[in-house]
Parts: sequence; C-alpha cells; structure tokens
Amino acid sequence: MTFTERRAEKRVRPPRDAVLDFALWPAEANPPMRLPLAALGPPSARHRPGQRLELVDVASLGIGLRLFAEPSVLAGLAAGPALFVYLRLHAYAPLDAAGPLSLFVHAATVRADAGQGETRFGLRILHLGRGSTFEKAIELLDVSRFGVRELAAWIDAVDRHGHRRETGMAEGLDIEALLAEPDLADQGCPTGEGNGA
Repeated sequence: MTFTERRAEKRVRPPRDAVLDFALWPAEANPPMRLPLAALGPPSARHRPGQRLELVDVASLGIGLRLFAEPSVLAGLAAGPALFVYLRLHAYAPLDAAGPLSLFVHAATVRADAGQGETRFGLRILHLGRGSTFEKAIELLDVSRFGVRELAAWIDAVDRHGHRRETGMAEGLDIEALLAEPDLADQGCPTGEGNGA
C-alpha cells in the first residue's frame, strides 16, 4: 500500500463541534458529471431546528454520519443508493487562514442503521463537487480511489488538535498576532533605547 493509499484510509473521530452547517439530498448511484442546482433542488435535511448532524468518523474516502430528524426524512434518505452531502466543517489548524472547510460530495450508502429519531449512515465518497465557473451547476470529479485531498488535510489537522488537547500543549504561534502573545506583552513604557535613537 502506498503512502497516498494509507493516507486515504486514515480515519479520525472529530470533535462534537466539527459540523458548522450541513445539507443532505438523496442521490442516484451514477449521477451526471454536471449537476445543475435546479436539478438538485432543496435538501431533504439541513441545519435547522429539529434536524442535527454529527460526524461519527471521517476518512478522505468515507464518512460516518449520525442524522437526527423526522422519521419521514430519515426514511427517505436511507432508502436510496447514495447521498449528496454538503458539509461546512470547523477549521482545526491553528495557522489556517482559509477558515472553515466547505465540501460537497456524492457518496454511496454502505449502511443506514435506523434508531430512535436518528439514522447512522456509513458513506463511501465517490465524487467531489466543484462549483462551475460558467453556470449554476456542480461539476463532479471522481475521487473514489484516493479520496478528497482537502478532507485528508482536515483530518491531519483534527489529529494534531486532538494530540495537543491530550498532552496539554498550547496552540501554535500565529505570526499575525505576534504582539498579542502573553510572553511579549508590554510590561512598561517604551524607553526609546536600543535602536540608536
């Protein structure tokens, strides 16, 4: 197994605050490579009162989800062979200037286990969605072999974040906020010395 393949299989259990926003749609097993938003339509489930999503585990090739919603919503999503999933995920890299990670993926439903007011989904990611530069559509790219690169980087950041918490380590140093660091806090009035003035 190559490094890329090992990294694609790396799986983490994200913190409970990982999901900032989400939406789910039922999908066909083989969607068109260009998906107009009009054909996608409103999501079956999304972040709103009465509907909540937790990430159970994440790999760049697959996602474990736990969806809390009305029984009719859960049954409709569990009945199909695949889902379209939109996720906006908390950024855990301390020096990440890009902010939250937003993903749109097409994923095959490997399992859908119903519970009381919830369903646990095991999903295998097949395609990554990109916004079309020419029209209101999503272009789907095949990522079924090596997974989603951006998600792999996010997983690495989650892993480092968890390691820092377990060992009691502080966050890293952000050079943009250098002078706000307690170690460099101004303890007195400047003297004007030291620069030849």
